[in-house]
Amino acid sequence: MTKSKLYIPEDAKCVFKWKVYETWQREQEMYDWTVKTFEKVKKPNTATVFAVVENKIVVQRQEQPHRDPFISLPWGKCEEWEDPIQSAERELLEETGLVCEEIFLRKTIPSSYSSVVRESHYFIAKWCKQNTDLNLDGWELIENRFMNFDEFLMLSENDNFRDNDLINVLLKMRLNSKLKTDFYTKLFW
Repeated sequence: MTKSKLYIPEDAKCVFKWKVYETWQREQEMYDWTVKTFEKVKKPNTATVFAVVENKIVVQRQEQPHRDPFISLPWGKCEEWEDPIQSAERELLEETGLVCEEIFLRKTIPSSYSSVVRESHYFIAKWCKQNTDLNLDGWELIENRFMNFDEFLMLSENDNFRDNDLINVLLKMRLNSKLKTDFYTKLFW
């Protein structure tokens, strides 16, 4: 993780470890010489995959018990023992049944909240082919759909699309033909 305001300071202590999240605290002297306790929540990093099958991008309609149905790319949390690319390949296989010939990191985005520490890794998986059936967790219902590039860009208008960071990227590509062409080339060439 890059050193920024999103990192957990060295003098912070883990005060609570949940099943998935950790809460870290540190005391900080203020300008008036009082001391205040600050917290950061550490969430698992995530891996999201732009999976390309022939000339289409895999998009998912998902349902989970604790949220309304939503649209996303294949994604999931990075397990502690995995590096992000292993997480991306595992999630791709589990949620789509696909394997790819080539996968590479497109971008890593740190959490946009200063009190939450997490990185979202975005991968491009090219030349994907069906390998197996889906292997979903018990709380997931996933239907895979295939969109052409222009349909994919229009997800920025869909209220059910869940990736806010990606919505901004899609909007920028719709407005900037160079960005659009560059990304298209990375996906399909």
